[in-house]
Parts: sequence; structure tokens; C-alpha cells
Amino acid sequence: MNQTFDLIDRARDYLRSHGIPDATAKRLDSFTGKEGTVVRLLSEKTEFVDYAGEEERSVLYQVVVRRRSEAEAEDVCRLAADVLDGAELPSDSGAYTFIDQEVASHANEIELDESLFYAWEVRIRANITIQR
Repeated sequence: MNQTFDLIDRARDYLRSHGIPDATAKRLDSFTGKEGTVVRLLSEKTEFVDYAGEEERSVLYQVVVRRRSEAEAEDVCRLAADVLDGAELPSDSGAYTFIDQEVASHANEIELDESLFYAWEVRIRANITIQR
């Protein structure tokens, strides 16, 4: 079982239940020509492994909000940051033990190759433990 996808799915579901109903865990390029909110994995790093086989990981994920309105893109991105900062996202499947998470970067506008859309992103760092 992939622990990271479980965490990304939990973040998506949490955003949906807290005012961002279009949150999805699809690829960014699946939104070409459309508005949407994407939660995606950026990286994960093993921080510590103990003798019993527990591995502590730092998982960096990104929320990208894409809208036709620049103000709406920024507002929804800032909402995502507020909602996820400190939120507890335990695994639904038992794939990991959730420790904590925090905003790793402020909401920022990002460049798009497509005109008529604006995109803002925020990065979240979560700490989880898995059994190896």
C-alpha cells in the first residue's frame, strides 16, 4: 500500500469537507482549459528509522488552485493553507500514523503556459510514521 497516496487522498477529502469541493488528486495537466484545485505529492524524505522498523517521513505536498479570476485563485489558495495548517489527517487504511503538518510556504502565484487562467499554490509539510 502506498502511504503517500493515502495522505494525499486524505488531504483532498479534508479540503472538500472544508469549503473546497473541487479538490482532486489528479495530475496538473488534466486541468488544461479548466478551473480546479489539485493536491499532489512533491517529495518525501525519510527522517529517522528506529530498530523496530518504524520509519518517520517528511512528506511535502502542494495544493494548486486554478481559476479564471485571479482574486478567487488567491482566496481559495489561502483558504487551503488555513484549512490544512495543523489539520490532523490520520490514515483511513492504517497505512501510516499521522504526526503533524504545517504550511511549508506561503500562498504564491505561479506561472501558467495558458492564458485566461491564474494559478496559486501552497506547500504543506506533513510528518508521518510507517512500519517498514
